Amino acid sequence: MGRRYITDTMTMGPGTRRFNTIFNRDQIPGNEARQSAVGSYEEERNFINEALEAGLDGGQGEELGREAARYIGREYGVPLSSGTAALHLALRLAGERLYGSASGICTPEGPGRGGALYGKRVFCPDFAALESVVPVVYEGGEPVFIDCGETDWSMDPEALELAFRKYPEAGIVIMNHAYGCPGQVIEIRRICQEHGALLIEDCAESLGAEVQTGPERNGTGNGRQESGPAEILWRKAGCFGDYAVLDFGPGRILTGGAGGMLLTDDRYSAEKAFYWAGGARTAAPWDQHEELGCSYRIGDLAAAAVRGQLRHLDEIIEKKRAVYERYADKLEGDLAAVMPIGEGTRPNYWRSCMTVESSIGFRETRGERDYTYAGQHGTAAPMEILEALAAFYGDAGCGLGRGSWRVNTPWSSDTPRRGNIPWKYGPLYKPLSLQPLFRNCEAFTLDGSRWSYRHFYEEDYRLRCHRAKEYFESGLCLPCDAGMLKEEQDKVLEVILHCYSKADM
Repeated sequence: MGRRYITDTMTMGPGTRRFNTIFNRDQIPGNEARQSAVGSYEEERNFINEALEAGLDGGQGEELGREAARYIGREYGVPLSSGTAALHLALRLAGERLYGSASGICTPEGPGRGGALYGKRVFCPDFAALESVVPVVYEGGEPVFIDCGETDWSMDPEALELAFRKYPEAGIVIMNHAYGCPGQVIEIRRICQEHGALLIEDCAESLGAEVQTGPERNGTGNGRQESGPAEILWRKAGCFGDYAVLDFGPGRILTGGAGGMLLTDDRYSAEKAFYWAGGARTAAPWDQHEELGCSYRIGDLAAAAVRGQLRHLDEIIEKKRAVYERYADKLEGDLAAVMPIGEGTRPNYWRSCMTVESSIGFRETRGERDYTYAGQHGTAAPMEILEALAAFYGDAGCGLGRGSWRVNTPWSSDTPRRGNIPWKYGPLYKPLSLQPLFRNCEAFTLDGSRWSYRHFYEEDYRLRCHRAKEYFESGLCLPCDAGMLKEEQDKVLEVILHCYSKADM
């Protein structure tokens, strides 16, 4: 059993070197049939050419706003530079609506101290990426983290109810649809309405996913519909919040290399967000600023690329669904479990994830920046599987040793790199409440508030029920490119199963 370190320089743990001596990379199938790279669709090339001929005048962004809003089923779409920018403006709109504080430059403590949410609690998902909470801090808010559910990995409505019991004055809830699988958004919305709170729906990972809203939920557990008119019973994720957020950055199901969008049904909110995103310039012969603006407009080339891909989104989702179902068919059972799909939902299958569920408990310990595991026959530690995949394919697919498993690359996760380098894979989210940055923030599970326990500040303190932590410690994201060949996926499965049996390949 050796110790592995995730550092800023490229290092290999002893386990990785062991796997390198076992796996023969010549066995990896070629990538000639994988999904084409960004810019390969004819529509993308046409829109990019149109943008260049128009002098990058912003027309592609305006068209993308209209087309994405129509696809989702919202009245207005405001194209922006990133999903984080979209969430930031959604929070400022909510702050203006609830607290009359949108300028972000003046608080009771004086100019420049605080923000639109100064001193206000915001309920945030615990099992999510950092981008889902950073704008809360930008605006002076206090994040309160809500644990995820068991039937899906998004916010648990029961834990949210417990948070409202303690903090009934909270006015904003941010919920995500983790890894492209819709959460219990209808129930979350009901709770928000009951408490007079605004709901911001973070759909950065779930573009194209659907939720059944009809009187009868006739969808099956795997997201398929058995009967009934889809146009009546199903609505896209992003339709349920007071505001919704999309992200077109690297690694998303659609990407222009950058970009995001704010969705709303309120014309005032759309116009105000567009005004802020352009720098909040007031009509005058000179630059006149009466509110704090941002440089958040999307670039025309990024918007053009996303417009072209949007026309193929349903096709991409179908390919990713096939990859997920092959994993489920081979892994579901005594050894592992694939991520659950909530009843009455259709994911976009952005990521295919698994948790280790063997009857023989694996032994793995994770520190803040390092980890250890013991090789045991009949089971496999998540980091052991990831080391095996990194050794088999090379480290670039997962970012081993780069300080982050979520490699920040300028291409889509659904776009393979040349030279038989695969797709992003790695650990599941580390719960935000366990991040050093937010260690002293409030968090709720089905046990209630973690601050309610007198041992909370002790180093070895553990909640009895913390699903986000359980999934983080037992799960991983698997390679799931939309253009993945069956032969390629079979090889991934072979690597995983050999980690359980400890057999050579």
